[in-house]
Amino acid sequence: GYFVQCLEGRRSKVDDLLYNRILKDPRHKNCEILFYEKCDVGLFKNWNMKFAPINKRLGDFFLENHRDDFNPFLLSIETIPTFIDLLASEYAIEPYSFEINE
Repeated sequence: GYFVQCLEGRRSKVDDLLYNRILKDPRHKNCEILFYEKCDVGLFKNWNMKFAPINKRLGDFFLENHRDDFNPFLLSIETIPTFIDLLASEYAIEPYSFEINE
């Protein structure tokens, strides 16, 4: 599976968090920066660390971009901003409140 983090803030603070905490944390493997963008307004200011399951809107986004499943490494520079906007517009749920029905 994959995990995506969108880090927002001043570039120096984001770089410090990424390089001094996230990449040094042994729980994180194969971390890559997929996209950097300067923005004036934070998209995730009301989020902390939340969980957004792949729902119909996100699934359709990947199908429309010729992807059968969620794999952020296959997104292009052109599709990453749209993906981030979709994530920001999703209702974030607490991880413990999500159930997987198999």
